[in-house]
Amino acid sequence: MENDGIGELVVLNRDSLGSRAYQSIRRGLMTGAFKPGQELLLRNLANDLGISITPVREALLRLVSEKALTANGSRSIRVPVLTPERFLEIRDLRVELEGKAAEAATLKMDNRTINQLVETQQEYDATRARGDIKGTLTINERFHFMLYEAAQMPVLYGIIESLWVQVGPVITRLHDEPRRPLSERHEHQDVVQGLRARDPRYVRQALASDIVRASAIILQRLDTADTDIASLSVG
Repeated sequence: MENDGIGELVVLNRDSLGSRAYQSIRRGLMTGAFKPGQELLLRNLANDLGISITPVREALLRLVSEKALTANGSRSIRVPVLTPERFLEIRDLRVELEGKAAEAATLKMDNRTINQLVETQQEYDATRARGDIKGTLTINERFHFMLYEAAQMPVLYGIIESLWVQVGPVITRLHDEPRRPLSERHEHQDVVQGLRARDPRYVRQALASDIVRASAIILQRLDTADTDIASLSVG
């Protein structure tokens, strides 16, 4: 039986296991593969990744040191539960920093990459139409980071990644609400339009609108009780 959240992780080879386990779990956090409050169990993570416990432990402790996970006195490691205040702080930072990356990308992105973004958005639309939540979240992350990578600002890219690691587990709250009508124009389409026009301000505004709209839905759900979520574990 597939573990809740672990299905999106990539099974690893023996090469550089600690680093690759870290990257795999970190990406799972970014794409909403884990839920707020969820306990991550060493043995079950190791089994699903196809490796021993030691590199998984190293990866989890590294994520704890980066504040992406939390550890308590009983040695359990969990996904943090964000307060509304912390979520709003992250949202505001995302608007500012991802907007900066989007502006830079607008002036550097070639037509080939723009076309790849268009294809990614089309894939996103098709996945959303099928009601595939995990697929939609994964493709959404791909779209955003293709854009930020094109900015060619590696320090900024790393900071944005760290913000997504913190906010990723609550992104699934978007799907607690009724889905947006498929006919409704998505902000990603405005991003692409601005890229084609080479209009940095338009792209930044479209991206900010995407972040703020999605965050408003998530924020409504953060006020609900997380006692049921806190009891979850991988395994």
